Amino acid sequence: MPSVMGLIEEREVAARQRVELLRNELDRLVAELEETEAVRDRLVIAKETVSEVLSEAGEPKDVRVPMPGRLSRQQLSGCPPRPSSQPGTDIAARTWAHSRSVMSEG
Repeated sequence: MPSVMGLIEEREVAARQRVELLRNELDRLVAELEETEAVRDRLVIAKETVSEVLSEAGEPKDVRVPMPGRLSRQQLSGCPPRPSSQPGTDIAARTWAHSRSVMSEG
Protein backbone atom coordinates (compact mmCIF):
# COMPACT_ATOMS: atom_id res chain seq x y z
CA MET A 1 0.00 0.00 0.00
CA PRO A 2 1.44 3.39 -1.00
CA SER A 3 2.22 5.87 1.72
CA VAL A 4 0.21 9.05 2.22
CA MET A 5 3.31 11.14 1.45
CA GLY A 6 3.83 9.19 -1.77
CA LEU A 7 0.25 9.86 -2.86
CA ILE A 8 0.58 13.56 -2.08
CA GLU A 9 3.86 13.73 -4.01
CA GLU A 10 2.18 12.11 -7.02
CA ARG A 11 -0.56 14.71 -6.91
CA GLU A 12 2.01 17.48 -6.55
CA VAL A 13 3.86 16.27 -9.65
CA ALA A 14 0.59 16.16 -11.60
CA ALA A 15 -0.30 19.67 -10.41
CA ARG A 16 3.13 21.01 -11.43
CA GLN A 17 2.73 19.48 -14.88
CA ARG A 18 -0.73 21.05 -15.24
CA VAL A 19 0.64 24.45 -14.14
CA GLU A 20 3.34 24.24 -16.80
CA LEU A 21 0.81 23.31 -19.49
CA LEU A 22 -1.42 26.21 -18.49
CA ARG A 23 1.52 28.65 -18.48
CA ASN A 24 2.45 27.57 -21.98
CA GLU A 25 -1.16 27.98 -23.13
CA LEU A 26 -1.31 31.42 -21.50
CA ASP A 27 1.90 32.46 -23.28
CA ARG A 28 0.43 31.30 -26.59
CA LEU A 29 -2.85 33.12 -25.97
CA VAL A 30 -1.12 36.35 -24.96
CA ALA A 31 0.98 36.24 -28.14
CA GLU A 32 -2.12 35.57 -30.25
CA LEU A 33 -3.98 38.40 -28.50
CA GLU A 34 -1.12 40.83 -29.15
CA GLU A 35 -1.01 39.88 -32.84
CA THR A 36 -4.76 40.28 -33.18
CA GLU A 37 -4.70 43.63 -31.40
CA ALA A 38 -1.96 44.81 -33.78
CA VAL A 39 -4.12 43.82 -36.76
CA ARG A 40 -7.07 45.65 -35.24
CA ASP A 41 -4.94 48.75 -34.59
CA ARG A 42 -3.70 48.77 -38.21
CA LEU A 43 -7.29 48.51 -39.45
CA VAL A 44 -8.35 51.42 -37.24
CA ILE A 45 -5.51 53.52 -38.62
CA ALA A 46 -6.40 52.53 -42.18
CA LYS A 47 -10.04 53.46 -41.58
CA GLU A 48 -9.03 56.83 -40.12
CA THR A 49 -6.71 57.51 -43.05
CA VAL A 50 -9.39 56.67 -45.60
CA SER A 51 -11.84 58.89 -43.74
CA GLU A 52 -9.34 61.79 -43.79
CA VAL A 53 -8.60 61.33 -47.49
CA LEU A 54 -12.30 61.16 -48.37
CA SER A 55 -12.99 64.18 -46.19
CA GLU A 56 -10.35 66.19 -48.05
CA ALA A 57 -11.83 65.07 -51.36
CA GLY A 58 -15.31 66.21 -50.31
CA GLU A 59 -16.69 62.70 -49.91
CA PRO A 60 -18.88 61.68 -46.96
CA LYS A 61 -16.75 60.99 -43.89
CA ASP A 62 -18.36 57.80 -42.69
CA VAL A 63 -18.17 55.35 -45.57
CA ARG A 64 -19.08 51.79 -44.63
CA VAL A 65 -17.79 48.99 -46.79
CA PRO A 66 -19.18 45.58 -45.81
CA MET A 67 -16.62 42.81 -45.62
CA PRO A 68 -17.97 39.31 -46.25
CA GLY A 69 -17.30 36.88 -43.45
CA ARG A 70 -16.45 39.60 -40.93
CA LEU A 71 -18.25 40.36 -37.70
CA SER A 72 -20.26 43.56 -37.55
CA ARG A 73 -19.71 46.25 -34.94
CA GLN A 74 -22.92 45.12 -33.23
CA GLN A 75 -21.58 41.57 -32.99
CA LEU A 76 -18.33 42.86 -31.50
CA SER A 77 -19.98 45.33 -29.12
CA GLY A 78 -19.27 43.05 -26.18
CA CYS A 79 -15.52 43.30 -26.84
CA PRO A 80 -14.29 46.79 -25.97
CA PRO A 81 -11.02 47.79 -27.68
CA ARG A 82 -7.89 48.27 -25.61
CA PRO A 83 -6.79 51.91 -25.55
CA SER A 84 -3.72 52.08 -27.78
CA SER A 85 -2.32 54.92 -25.66
CA GLN A 86 -2.04 52.55 -22.70
CA PRO A 87 -0.12 49.46 -23.83
CA GLY A 88 -0.29 46.47 -21.58
CA THR A 89 -3.52 47.43 -19.84
CA ASP A 90 -5.50 44.49 -21.13
CA ILE A 91 -6.50 41.83 -18.63
CA ALA A 92 -4.64 38.97 -20.32
CA ALA A 93 -1.31 40.78 -20.28
CA ARG A 94 -1.79 41.81 -16.65
CA THR A 95 -2.76 38.27 -15.68
CA TRP A 96 0.23 36.85 -17.51
CA ALA A 97 2.62 39.31 -15.89
CA HIS A 98 1.12 38.66 -12.46
CA SER A 99 1.35 34.89 -12.85
CA ARG A 100 4.99 35.19 -13.89
CA SER A 101 5.88 37.39 -10.92
CA VAL A 102 4.04 35.17 -8.43
CA MET A 103 5.64 31.98 -9.76
CA SER A 104 9.14 33.48 -9.81
CA GLU A 105 8.83 34.28 -6.11
CA GLY A 106 8.10 30.66 -5.18
